[in-house]
Amino acid sequence: MNIASTTFLLFGLIVAVAYNLAKPVVWRKAVLVMANIAFLLSFSLVFSTWIPYLFFLILGYIGYLLARTRRNLAYIPILFAVLTLYFWLKKYTFFPEGMFLRSLYVSLGLSYVLFRVLHLLIDTYEGEIDEFIGPVTFFNYTMNFTSIVSGPIQLYKDYAASQSTAQRPDWIFLISDSRRNESCSDTQSQPVGVLLQELSRAGPNESGQHLRRTLLATCSNFCDGGRLLSALPLL
Repeated sequence: MNIASTTFLLFGLIVAVAYNLAKPVVWRKAVLVMANIAFLLSFSLVFSTWIPYLFFLILGYIGYLLARTRRNLAYIPILFAVLTLYFWLKKYTFFPEGMFLRSLYVSLGLSYVLFRVLHLLIDTYEGEIDEFIGPVTFFNYTMNFTSIVSGPIQLYKDYAASQSTAQRPDWIFLISDSRRNESCSDTQSQPVGVLLQELSRAGPNESGQHLRRTLLATCSNFCDGGRLLSALPLL
């Protein structure tokens, strides 16, 4: 699913509506799980192509659990293992060619996922993150469909704060990346900053085309961390 496509726009809006149907955090977590899985499956429906990725996530979560022990003998080896697995899956040239998998597998957004996993491991080990992170929250945070392809990388504390918001917003909120191409055709652009724009009402002189470009540029991050930012009324 191309993040600059109308299909992704509609998908994001449907998820946003479902996300805001109820206040409980459990509901919102469930919506994000289903949305993340659906988005990932749009790239491959073959289970075997996801096995290496699944193993990476499991290893990352085990690393997080070991980081909570704050023991060097447990933390350092798992940190090294996570990095090694990433380099291997990305086929870095310092590995012999014969060591790589010959079968096809998905590596979508693996770099962004790595940074999130490392952030959790390091900050947990250093005591910056004290709360227990369950596997569902871990999955939603690391595999968030709105940012797995082109970022940005959100700190876990910001993600957790947005998830715990009990107030039901009156709008569908979106994150607008100020560094994206205006037409949103360059999906390889790297988001550097996030610009919050309030679109509570479209002005009388604002064209539908401009609004659509704004949506396409921002929808990939509308639910980044579960926070729904900047307002767009449901029409």
